[in-house]
Amino acid sequence: MAEPDLKIPQGLYAAIMIGGVVLSVILGLAIASQQEGATGTLVSIGIALGLCSLVALVALVGPPLVTPERFGLVVLGSTAARTMISVLLILVLTHVQGLAKRPVAYGVMSGTFVLLMIEAAAAVWLLAKIDRVRALRLELQSNQIGNPPAKAVGVSDGSRA
Repeated sequence: MAEPDLKIPQGLYAAIMIGGVVLSVILGLAIASQQEGATGTLVSIGIALGLCSLVALVALVGPPLVTPERFGLVVLGSTAARTMISVLLILVLTHVQGLAKRPVAYGVMSGTFVLLMIEAAAAVWLLAKIDRVRALRLELQSNQIGNPPAKAVGVSDGSRA
C-alpha cells in the first residue's frame, strides 16, 4: 500500500491531458479536412473528439477511488472506454447522421490514437516518477535502521536461489 502522502500529481496530469486533447482535436480535424470533409463534418468530428476526451476525467477523481496503485489501471480502462466510444461515435456520425465515412473515420480515429499515446506516455512517466520516490524512501528507511539497502522488485543480482 502506498504512503498516504504519495500521490499522483493531478494538476500535471490534467495539464498534459488538456494539451493532448487540443492536439488530438487539431490533428483529427486536419486529417479529416485532408479527406475532403465538409464543414459540418469537421464540426461533428470536433464535438466527437471532445466527448471522447471527457473519459480522461476519470483518472483525476483521486483517492479513495483512484490511488497511485490503481492509476495505471484507471488510465488503461479510460483508454479502452475512449476507443469504444469513438467507434460508437463513428457509427452514429456515418450511419445515423449520414456523414461521409472516410473523413469521419480517419479524423476520429487519428485524434483518438494521438490522445491514447499522450495519455499512455503521461501515465508511464508519472508512475515511474512515483516509483522512483517510493524506492528512494525505502532506501532511506533501510539506511536509517541500519539494514542493507532494499533491492528493487524484479532486479536480479545474477545469483541463483
